[in-house]
Amino acid sequence: MTSRNGRVARSCAFLGALAILGTVVLPGLGAIEVTLHQATTGGVGGTPFWFQANRDGFVSDSPLQSSLGVEGRVDHNLGRDLNVEALVDVDYFVDDEGNDFRLRYGFGALTWRMFQLKGGTFPQIIGILPDPELSSGSMMVSGNARALPKLQFSMPVWTTVPFTNETLEIQGGLSHGWFMGDRVVDNTLLHEKWAYGRFGPPAGTKISLGLVHEVMWGGNAQEPTLDNYLRAFTGREAAPDVDEQGPSGNSLGMWDFSLEMPLDRGYLHGYYQHYFELKHGVFFKNAYDGLWGLSVRIEDRGWWPDTFVGEWLFTVYQGGRYHRLSQVLSDAEITQTPTNTFGIGGGSHQYYSHGIYRNGWTHLDRVLGNPLFVTTGTGENLRISSNRINAYHLALSGSVAPRYTYSARVTRAVHHPTRIGARTYSPVSLVPAGESWVQYNGAVSVEIDRLFAGERFSLRLGLGGDWGEVYTNTVGFDVALRYRYQSASVE
Repeated sequence: MTSRNGRVARSCAFLGALAILGTVVLPGLGAIEVTLHQATTGGVGGTPFWFQANRDGFVSDSPLQSSLGVEGRVDHNLGRDLNVEALVDVDYFVDDEGNDFRLRYGFGALTWRMFQLKGGTFPQIIGILPDPELSSGSMMVSGNARALPKLQFSMPVWTTVPFTNETLEIQGGLSHGWFMGDRVVDNTLLHEKWAYGRFGPPAGTKISLGLVHEVMWGGNAQEPTLDNYLRAFTGREAAPDVDEQGPSGNSLGMWDFSLEMPLDRGYLHGYYQHYFELKHGVFFKNAYDGLWGLSVRIEDRGWWPDTFVGEWLFTVYQGGRYHRLSQVLSDAEITQTPTNTFGIGGGSHQYYSHGIYRNGWTHLDRVLGNPLFVTTGTGENLRISSNRINAYHLALSGSVAPRYTYSARVTRAVHHPTRIGARTYSPVSLVPAGESWVQYNGAVSVEIDRLFAGERFSLRLGLGGDWGEVYTNTVGFDVALRYRYQSASVE
């Protein structure tokens, strides 16, 4: 870890210590919540995919692992429009790689009316999903990797625009963050922003549109100057003295569409996250790549499922039908490889990858976006190794009683070869040329609230497995126990 990243980590730890101080020593500050949590996960061949994915990077692929932790939270209203919140979550983690004392989260937040200023390390999903706990994961930030330390100013909830008869709502935010761990480019910085609008009557059908922009910039690849920040902010070309082609830094984003339609006894929510990296992807010239989803929720509760989610992840096109340089040269009857092959033939967008920020859209060895993308290696050697995916994901949840809920999910993903040769850095391809690998992942879970006839214990039990050509075949379990103490209602 670099010295700058070390300072960021110490700052987060200090912030977490302040939250503990507020929780334990200053009970007069407001609502206090303390949670003790213990989890044990594992299996034959490793931990199943859906017990690792979208769990904020706290679960490894180890065949057996366990953690014991505590979380403290203080929430206090300073007035009708002003609220302050602090949280810290630490645990002791053990797996087959060793043991570690981890600061999982540590942040402070100040909220005034609809605006919020937040700093530290905190869980967050970027991208609107109606049922994130059942989804395969957002294309931008899914909760699959450890959260970056960030300073963020946002409007975190839908806010009605005045004089629109409550038919137009908006939300958005702007963040500056720091990538941690061993990376090809040390001290990499994050620029992040998003803006959403939602139109429709309060109790009727609503249509929403959002734009999300993420940029990895700075570090030892380019000076963290104001000019380079503005280039990252606006998506402009890299500065002349920077060895880059295309937008400054590793720039990626998505258009986020959704339709919310009330039903007689529930609702229907359709959504599409159109992913892009190059400018013509902003104008949909990379076809319909992205995440398509449909969620149906039924209000009548019984033993049958009340929520259904179906998703289709398609990232095969990537700007063209050619995905190997040899195909382009063969069709064009070119016998010698050109000196500059950047972008030849299309199909070379290389989602989540980059030629300079070679660890790509990852943090601490895990993909930040949709977890169905596959990586190879660790630390500085980590690379995106499968990004051309055609996957179908089905999930459901329900309850047999108010205290007993259940969920299930299954995913079938076809992985195609990553394009090799279109750029000089030659990304890794997990799947050999001319082949397609199929992978299945599934899991079922049961959660029991108010365990032992009390109000403070909850238990989660899960059984999952993987089978296919991408990951080792596994069968495994997931057990988690939580105890929560709450001094007052937390708003």
